[in-house]
Amino acid sequence: ANEEAQAYFDRALELGDDPAESAAIAERAGETAAAAARRDPARERFDRAIAMFNTAGLTHAAARVSAKLAELLWLQFSRIDEAVELMESSLAVLVEDEPDEAVAALMAQAARFHYFRGELDESSMWVERALDAAEARQYHWVLSQALNTKSLVLKARGRMEEGVALLKHALYIAEQHAIPDAMARAMFNLANELMIDDRPEEALEYESSLQESQAWSPEFAEGVQTFLARRTKK
Repeated sequence: ANEEAQAYFDRALELGDDPAESAAIAERAGETAAAAARRDPARERFDRAIAMFNTAGLTHAAARVSAKLAELLWLQFSRIDEAVELMESSLAVLVEDEPDEAVAALMAQAARFHYFRGELDESSMWVERALDAAEARQYHWVLSQALNTKSLVLKARGRMEEGVALLKHALYIAEQHAIPDAMARAMFNLANELMIDDRPEEALEYESSLQESQAWSPEFAEGVQTFLARRTKK
């Protein structure tokens, strides 16, 4: 199905004559390729979308796609430095307006990027901005993911118990709203932290729950597998 969707978007892209419409199609084609882990076609289509949006004078749309490209560079190319720079430049444009759910999600991702570069102050700044938007508007995916990243920052600063408590609440939110990738990330991080803390029995409980959750539905299995494919990144 993914390949069929990719082919459909590519055909539509060839036929398009309006730059803004073609850019939107290229963006969708990039998303489809990224979801199937076809990283090179995804990058090529995101690059085309950015160029066409800029040609059409749609700088906010171009910034949105640039942020998606930043996620691709991190998750599928492991190019964290380039991803951080691109995400920061994108958000500098996008935060000019009131953040919607998509922008709040990018703020949460920016926090993760900075955490993995060891930049805890920058990570904390983006976490708090993501949480401000998520709590006010009930963006549950963003809320769970931002709390998850905040827990990592707290633990990196030696506040272990507070970090674990926050991580458990991130899992609770994901469970309450049936968000598979957020659940998988929280379970994985909890199992990892408990194992480090020499609490293997508790860690195994979360690992078992993570595996069992894949049997709940095809959608949950897909969400969990998507996370597990990236499990080297907390």
